[in-house]
Amino acid sequence: MHYTNIIYHLFLLFFTLNRLINAALAPVYYINEPSPLNITRRSYLEELGLKEFIVAVNVDVQSYGTSNNLVKRGEKLTPKDPNWNKVASAALEDKIKTIKSSMSKRKGKSASPDPFGTSESAIVGNFFCFSGVFDSNTLEVIRGIKDVKYIEEMMYVTIERDEPSDISEDSVQKRSNNLPRNDYLNNAQTDLGYEKREGSSIYYQRYAPWALSRISSRNIQLPSYPYGNGYTFKNGGEGVVIYVVDSGINIDHADFGGRASFGPNVAYDSNGVVTEDGYDYGGHGTAVASMAIGTAFGAAKKAKAVSYKISAVGIGFPVIRVAQVIQDIADLIKNADDGRVASVLVFSFVAGSVSQSWDDAATEFKNMGYIYVVSAGNNRADACKRSPMSSMATLSIGSTDSSDSLQSTSNFGKCVDIYAPGVNVQFASYLNNFGSRTSTGTSYSAPLVAGICANILSDYPNLNLDQLKEKLLSTSVIGAINTLPADSVNILAQAYM
Repeated sequence: MHYTNIIYHLFLLFFTLNRLINAALAPVYYINEPSPLNITRRSYLEELGLKEFIVAVNVDVQSYGTSNNLVKRGEKLTPKDPNWNKVASAALEDKIKTIKSSMSKRKGKSASPDPFGTSESAIVGNFFCFSGVFDSNTLEVIRGIKDVKYIEEMMYVTIERDEPSDISEDSVQKRSNNLPRNDYLNNAQTDLGYEKREGSSIYYQRYAPWALSRISSRNIQLPSYPYGNGYTFKNGGEGVVIYVVDSGINIDHADFGGRASFGPNVAYDSNGVVTEDGYDYGGHGTAVASMAIGTAFGAAKKAKAVSYKISAVGIGFPVIRVAQVIQDIADLIKNADDGRVASVLVFSFVAGSVSQSWDDAATEFKNMGYIYVVSAGNNRADACKRSPMSSMATLSIGSTDSSDSLQSTSNFGKCVDIYAPGVNVQFASYLNNFGSRTSTGTSYSAPLVAGICANILSDYPNLNLDQLKEKLLSTSVIGAINTLPADSVNILAQAYM
């Protein structure tokens, strides 16, 4: 009996110690289904016994700044302060050096001679991370280092495949290409213009594409597809800048009327080389920008769009680049001196599954008071199983058709905030400067709502994301959408007036 008690207590001690040790180790999140664009690289690394990871760390920027005389004692530093980037970057660099030092002192041999050789880093508010290529031994050592929050296998992202259109591009192109430039932009008697109603501050686009007409009518329209009852709007999002993180924009297209411009281009290939200029060679980014601010096809016809090119044809990007782009856009908004009243980020890309680092970056972007609009994805599945919708820190948009039914592939669930037209919608072409195209997907519903957000922010520029959602939902139609799963909100977006 005595020996039995000893064995029992030894087992209990071992179990307790094991739990304590494991509790001290940072969790590791692996990808179950890698992106096709990542399979070759992943296979190559696995042959060497390696994997590519993002390491998220805790960094006390305030303490670092104070102890290194970068912040005055008693001065409270926040992510929106002008000095934040300088101090936070130095603090993260110091943290990475500390981790490297811990690595060099460890026992055992790494399969990688320099696991930090291709390391990149990102800071979004109070979210800090860096990347590296590690073997299993290195990974276990990093897990046990103080202030490592979690480690996530690197995920790669690409444009989701849209559904084919039921309308031929040729028929749309022929009609649009025959219009003179002045008619395209100004003539309210064509399907591509709008006018101000006499004695009113309201603008009206009589022959608006069906998607715009639908968000301007609380009831389903008569079967006049591809048109409807017209589109009515108030301020057109004047003074608002929309950042379009995508495949570039055909900024010369007449639909933009000079209101679209190039911003940064980070569409790097695997060698870190930018393979395309700022123009759009796939069509996705031009479509998104057109649905947001286009004179003919957009919801915010007086807003401006800035292209932030992250994707080139056939080239995806790692999630750490997403964090870097979100970081940079936060800085651009914070330091803007162009007279804008507000800014919106529209990013019609989603991860293949939940990415904790993407979610954390989105959450910090929201915490800084900024607006992030995202497509819900085209998988006919629960949007909560993909980032950044799973963060609940974005405005996530699902897609409907002209009969107010859920788009056949639109994601749904409690992580979708609102729905908007996205089936056979019309937008500016990337192939020429006067034509139009049609396609289907939540990628096009998102910028439509981003445009509505711009219209709201033009009047209420200081709204945060939660306040903007409340304003947006207060004008929307409840219960109009057919064939929605029970756990989804039944809310169809409406134009702001």
